[in-house]
Amino acid sequence: MTRIIIKYKLELNVQGSEETSFESLATEVHDGFLEVPIPANPIEDIENEVPVYLTRSFQGYDQIRTWKVLRIENSNSDDGSTRCEIFLQRINKKLLAPSLNDIHNNGIKINQGQINKSLRFGTLIECDFGYFSDSIDVNNKVERLVDYYNYKLPFEMVKRRLCVVVSNYIDPCLVIPISSKNDDYNKSSVVTLENFPNNLYKYNDNIEHYVKGTMLTSVSSHRIFPLLVQPRGRRPSLDTGFKSYIKNQNDIDKIKGAILNTTDTAKVIEELAEENKELTKHTEELEQSCSIQEKKLRALEVEVLALKEENTAFQELYAEE
Repeated sequence: MTRIIIKYKLELNVQGSEETSFESLATEVHDGFLEVPIPANPIEDIENEVPVYLTRSFQGYDQIRTWKVLRIENSNSDDGSTRCEIFLQRINKKLLAPSLNDIHNNGIKINQGQINKSLRFGTLIECDFGYFSDSIDVNNKVERLVDYYNYKLPFEMVKRRLCVVVSNYIDPCLVIPISSKNDDYNKSSVVTLENFPNNLYKYNDNIEHYVKGTMLTSVSSHRIFPLLVQPRGRRPSLDTGFKSYIKNQNDIDKIKGAILNTTDTAKVIEELAEENKELTKHTEELEQSCSIQEKKLRALEVEVLALKEENTAFQELYAEE
């Protein structure tokens, strides 16, 4: 039987010492699994400097739910089991970017219309496609938390990504991830952005950016986060007003076209246009036919009027006699 052992370790900063020690937090043992979902290893993505966070509750740290992943080490044991060590660091929750839901629900009563003003078609945001925990309640009490209750499937995303909003509403909100690779099979659904903001902190403006219509996704506002922006000569700050957006109208129009191609709406529109063309032609034929009938009707009215006048003349003549 295959066995996967995952150990969680906490970084400890010992005062007066340059060495770092670690405390064992918990151990997970999975028997019979060929794969077990774990967070992305930040060491493998060090060039992009994208932090990786993990949501877990450990005994002795009840008040902390969010941890920063420092690195992940995998090894194989002589007994055939696979061992994985996940090294974590405690973080101050205040340092984490608030989600769109948190921003508009932080003790302030805001209606849906006001929330929707934050987003519009073309707004740039970060979307966390990672898994959320699912609680199992027994007698109205949380019995246990099930993390990663839904496994990753091909072409699905499980990390935080730069995205563009393609709807004017949230909960749910429609977004499309922005990629630096153009590897989609359906090229008609891929848009190469002509103009891209140069003040985004983590995203290089010197590379190509692609919007893939086939990755159109509906998400909750809990998964939407503001971007870090860095105006020239100033420190990075959170764009909590969600003011970063694609300004080029040509890019916006191409994204809309890609969505139409992805959802096959373009074909439906063509069919409706063809049907409308046939209806227009039929309408013109009916109007032409009506015009002919109207001319005939007017001719008959003239004929009737002439007969009435002739009849009147006969009546007057008969009266004289």
